[in-house]
Amino acid sequence: MDALGGDPVTRGPLRYAAVAVALFLVVLALWMLALSVVVHITPDASIYLLHARTFTETLNRFTFSHDSKGIMLMFLLALPVKLLGATMAAGALAQAVAYLAGAAVIVWLLRRQMTVAVSVAALWMIAAFSPLMWGGRVRPEDFGVAFTMLALLGAYRGARWGAVLCGAMAAMGLFTKTSLVLSPLVVGVVGCLAGHRGRERAVRLVLLAAGFATVAVVVLGWIVLLDDVGQWFRQALQWPVEYKRAVGKTGLSWLNFSNLFALLHAGRLQWLFVGSVAGLCYAWRRGAGRLALFVAALLVAECVRVVIEGEPWHYVVAVMAVPMVVGTSLFGLGRDGRMNWCGVGVVVILLSPVFVVALPDAARATRLRLVQDGMTPLEALAESMAPHYRPGEQIMVGGQDYQVLLHLNAPRPYPILPLHLHAVSEDEQAAAEQHFRATPPEWIIDSRPLTSPVPFRLVGHPDQLTYVYISPDESEVEKPRDGIRIGARYPTRRLATDLPGKLLREYPYHLVADTGLHQAWRLTVGGVRNPQQSQN
Repeated sequence: MDALGGDPVTRGPLRYAAVAVALFLVVLALWMLALSVVVHITPDASIYLLHARTFTETLNRFTFSHDSKGIMLMFLLALPVKLLGATMAAGALAQAVAYLAGAAVIVWLLRRQMTVAVSVAALWMIAAFSPLMWGGRVRPEDFGVAFTMLALLGAYRGARWGAVLCGAMAAMGLFTKTSLVLSPLVVGVVGCLAGHRGRERAVRLVLLAAGFATVAVVVLGWIVLLDDVGQWFRQALQWPVEYKRAVGKTGLSWLNFSNLFALLHAGRLQWLFVGSVAGLCYAWRRGAGRLALFVAALLVAECVRVVIEGEPWHYVVAVMAVPMVVGTSLFGLGRDGRMNWCGVGVVVILLSPVFVVALPDAARATRLRLVQDGMTPLEALAESMAPHYRPGEQIMVGGQDYQVLLHLNAPRPYPILPLHLHAVSEDEQAAAEQHFRATPPEWIIDSRPLTSPVPFRLVGHPDQLTYVYISPDESEVEKPRDGIRIGARYPTRRLATDLPGKLLREYPYHLVADTGLHQAWRLTVGGVRNPQQSQN
């Protein structure tokens, strides 16, 4: 960690103190990365890992899976899933590579003062793994961080190859999640236009398009040869619009703009946002206008993306954490162009509201998951199902979390998951209903805590770093509740809202496992899938 000699603040004992602080922050950042391996699988991550497992088996994304996320997410997860299985460790490995790539770009941008650069990169990683931002959960936005930062690097370098890199990263963002194309593309266009004139601008814009086209041709060629172009168009472009319409989210409104500030406030990032804007203005006045321009372009593009998406989930602003941390750290820019520790101090102060939540939750997750080996409710259910489950049996999940299929290595389900059936076309709904009635699954998983006599407690939340299921001791239970018992038949009364009950009411399912929060029901007609076929 050299390149410090020109700054008097880092000479002598203060030099070693700076290195010590940087190493401490790196240790905290690596702790967050390590947690991503042991924390639970969130509902969305379970779907992505399930699709990635299907992709490794079939090299196909759109025929055997149905989702709005693109095939690039499968490319990124395929190798880890092939090596480690569809586990959180596989997802965490892919995500760690993306985060380390983003951190490496931060270090390169601020490399003239290495300890400051390393500290800023570590602070960003710590903030990004805050439970308020869905850190460590293998979201498309996590990979969008790497795409955006690599595009920023290419644009800032100013070389022609940088334009190609920006175009390639924009295409990778597009085929991961459509909205992720925006920031790399904006940074790339700004890089092509800033500081160039006439013919050179045109050449760089052509190179930007060439980089985009190269990735697009490879991906579309894969889809044409091994997948289904029609289903790609349907799932990636048509269905997201239909889904938003089905859940009542149509068009832009003033609520989308207020949602940006609501998410920043909910994630405790509002002061960092203000600090980043002020830091970029300060850097411009200090003569670092080029870096400030590209970081500002990235910040504006991310604000626009969040407004366009209009989603209330914290993970949507995850990519914004990078320009905000880098922009705020520019308060440490000296007259000689070197960075000092003032910027790091400002970042720490403005991130302190995030750390107040993130670090205690990380400590609790370490204790409950790593030390005490606590389980999630669905991990506990899978453990109870294991003695009764036979390899190859199909499982229908009446909810949003599919990790039971991963824990039991169950076969891939019907392409359109039950939680999405309400938002697809009538023809797709009819085809799904026909499939389930003709070939009912051997298992149904649902959640009926109000009718279960099994007591339980939950620590944390599915979207935080900690989510642990605790079955109380008998001494903690004053009186067992009456309710549905092991061996009872699956109730089919709520036909309007209960998909399994609506489609499978003629088949006898009986309760086999119950954790209180979740129940597992098994088809009990001689062990065959279709009792009508067995009678013929």
